[in-house]
Amino acid sequence: MKKFSISIIGCGRIFSKHLTAIKKNTKFLKIEAVCEKNYNVFKSKNFKKNVKYFNNIKDLSDKTNSDLYVILTPSGDHYEHIVQISKKNRTILVEKPLVLDLRHIKKLSKLKKKKKLNIFVVKQNRYNPAIKKLKMAINQKRFGKIFLANLRVRWKRDKNYFNLDKWRGTWKKDGGVLANQASHHIDLLQWTVGNVKSVFSKKLIVNKHTKAPDTVIAVLKFNNGAIGVIEATTASQPKDIESSISILGNKGTAEIGGFAVSKIIHWDFINRLKTDKQINKFSSDYQNVYGFGHIEIYRELIKFFLNKPNTCINFSEGLSSIKLIDKIYASAELNKEVFMSDNNFSKLLGK
Repeated sequence: MKKFSISIIGCGRIFSKHLTAIKKNTKFLKIEAVCEKNYNVFKSKNFKKNVKYFNNIKDLSDKTNSDLYVILTPSGDHYEHIVQISKKNRTILVEKPLVLDLRHIKKLSKLKKKKKLNIFVVKQNRYNPAIKKLKMAINQKRFGKIFLANLRVRWKRDKNYFNLDKWRGTWKKDGGVLANQASHHIDLLQWTVGNVKSVFSKKLIVNKHTKAPDTVIAVLKFNNGAIGVIEATTASQPKDIESSISILGNKGTAEIGGFAVSKIIHWDFINRLKTDKQINKFSSDYQNVYGFGHIEIYRELIKFFLNKPNTCINFSEGLSSIKLIDKIYASAELNKEVFMSDNNFSKLLGK
């Protein structure tokens, strides 16, 4: 059976999740090459001897022809690295967010169309069993008319975290709490409730080791008439508290929480189903904020390569969350409500 080859760019904090996911799918996947500036970091991962090592993307691009290229570099570098890898005309998987600077979206859209690229984005929380049940309940109209949706990310990222790399906490390559930590959760909010019409927000910097905001509050108006609140911080002390999403409709309410939006906290509907009695079997209390959705992401990629129906998160879906993040920051910078359709954009994000 053919194994699909993978080249990985970057061996940072999230790398281990991808490595574990690939190892769980070794029947179909194999690592061909790794690009990492620091050879000692590469060496510490104990790859098999046949895995090629490169310390720059140009050499990787010139000397490999993998089926999949996985970009795990700092967020602000994603655009440049996608462009470099696009010369291969191969499938690309990018960790969130797809890009930081909205000026890159139009260029990337043209490149994707010209090269006929398949670009997918990592949004692993969509694959949490509890989130899948939430999405199913929404699709089945069990909530009735949704009128309120809340999102909370309360995590701790202290001096030690920001000192790991110079890019952390910067506007240009990190993007602050919304782009770096809460990006996944903002995606969930849009994926479940729908597109946003307008936003009004406030931001703070609590931790002196970051230049971009580590605390943001945003009030949202959705196109469907619902309102919502985003509360995101990495200044929680003395430890991580939660990441959760709550949805309230006129026929039911649900809250998914825990560290990785994977634990069912509340699940109640006016019209109850027999299956609701077993709902807790879809609840997991992961002690790791990343959860285990990366394994499912690679399983869906395998389906894509085998030309089977899949739920890979595509280019346009990856763009929607970063567009909203930009608007939230723009609102805080301008101190006013901004609309998704207007010409107000952040002057700091990705700059």
